[in-house]
Amino acid sequence: MRWTTTVLACDEPEVVAAFWAALLDSEVVRISDNFFAVRHGSAWLATQKSPHPPATWPAGDRPVLVHLDVAVNDLREAVRRAVELGATEEETQPHPDSWRVMRAPGGHVFCLSNHIQDYLSLSAGDVS
Repeated sequence: MRWTTTVLACDEPEVVAAFWAALLDSEVVRISDNFFAVRHGSAWLATQKSPHPPATWPAGDRPVLVHLDVAVNDLREAVRRAVELGATEEETQPHPDSWRVMRAPGGHVFCLSNHIQDYLSLSAGDVS
């Protein structure tokens, strides 16, 4: 077995897929009106139309069950780019110098970090 795809439930799958494609320098593939996919390396990040209230973070009645971590070299530049593409920074930032908690269009929480490489075997050429 091998993992291939993470699917994000959202109200506007085309908008959410476009955000992730732009952030990851990838392209959107339309599977249907309700399902879009973004290929990044050997993995796929898909978006599927589903009424979905955004998670509350760091606490609340709709906890974050899964989130994406995105490795970056320049944290400030990555945050700037994500915000320019429509993301917002969360108010609570437990480790702001190395991890930034963000919210993508569609309400999904994700993290940008210049320290993911500390626990993954990535070379500097694998991330931007």
